[in-house]
Amino acid sequence: MTSNKAKYVIAGSLIGGAVGYFFLTESGRKTMRSVRDFDPKTIPNKLEDLRGAIERGGRDITRRVESARHRVLESFESGRQAYVSADTRMESQLRRVESVNNEVVGGIHRAVDELGKTIFSLEKSVIAPLYETLSLVEAVKRGVTALTEGSNPQPLQPMTETPRATGFR
Repeated sequence: MTSNKAKYVIAGSLIGGAVGYFFLTESGRKTMRSVRDFDPKTIPNKLEDLRGAIERGGRDITRRVESARHRVLESFESGRQAYVSADTRMESQLRRVESVNNEVVGGIHRAVDELGKTIFSLEKSVIAPLYETLSLVEAVKRGVTALTEGSNPQPLQPMTETPRATGFR
């Protein structure tokens, strides 16, 4: 076949296929009826219907986008609230830890104060009488020495304050 004949065979096949489709199939016959029954006066109505469909679709898309935007904003807000809540819980926990620490430090201070008072009481009740006893022993010793040796005894100095071993007052 030459190239001219091939063009005619292809064109004839296409035309025959289209005629067969339109006349021999149900969907082809429906297409033929709608073309035959087509009224050009209905074009403005069809365009109006198309415009309405486009507007409805646009509103639907807008509604979906707004809905998605609200969900995203709500998720951000939920995340922010979770962050703030965690921060608040952490601050509360830190305040509790600080409170416990203050109680422990206060207890330590009270214990040290009580220890100081105990040592002071120990000085007063044990060391002061012991010192007085040692002073009496020294006085007796000097007195005995003065009697036996016959020298002039030195007068005893009165005690004004009890010495302390610890330095606490």
